[in-house]
Amino acid sequence: MVIRLFLNVKYHELAGELENVKELNFSEANIWLDTDNKKMILDTDNGRADIIFDDYGKLLDAVIRIGRALFFNDVLDSLNRARDQLTLYRRYPELEMEERMLIKLISEIEKAKEDLIEKNFTLKIKLGDVEVEDVESFINDHPETKKAIEDGIEMYRELCWKTYEDDDPDYCDRIFPMIYISIYAVPEDKRIIEVVNIDQVGEVYETVKVFDDPYSFLKAFEEYGASIVAR
Repeated sequence: MVIRLFLNVKYHELAGELENVKELNFSEANIWLDTDNKKMILDTDNGRADIIFDDYGKLLDAVIRIGRALFFNDVLDSLNRARDQLTLYRRYPELEMEERMLIKLISEIEKAKEDLIEKNFTLKIKLGDVEVEDVESFINDHPETKKAIEDGIEMYRELCWKTYEDDDPDYCDRIFPMIYISIYAVPEDKRIIEVVNIDQVGEVYETVKVFDDPYSFLKAFEEYGASIVAR
């Protein structure tokens, strides 16, 4: 089984994390994971390249290193843009806020950058969302989620009554919110997390599966990734 791992990864982002990539000639690549054959497949703008690993531990470590590098670059860029927008590029530059509030916001951004640079984060990869038609089957297979979902639906209806203004006295009691289930992988400690969300309410339940070895985790990573809605 082969599943997509990351899209549109720049050469310099990969070459900094995988030694074997340095000898390749490309600008951008999509990365696919092939656990059975212990390899990553790079679908580049200059052809295909296979990066083969000696064991599953090294393959998992490569997933972690690439994912952390991509996250670092993306979030650092977002934080820098947020800082610049606060100070220079606001939509209404004629409007200003009290200086101490601006200083506080910029300070929080700089603090977040320091945490990021010091690697104070754990990588989480969203594999996708369970198909809508499979949500009911998921709930039936996880009976422990039912009470949390029932409570979430009740909360959804309470929110509805706070904003509903028409004359139908039973409207909010009849509506049924969208329930969606997101699947995440945490490769650094080999966890798969299933998160149950309810529209407007948010997360109401999560299940966590922990795997003992890199192979078991990577196989679960592949199987979940192949069976749910694409990211």
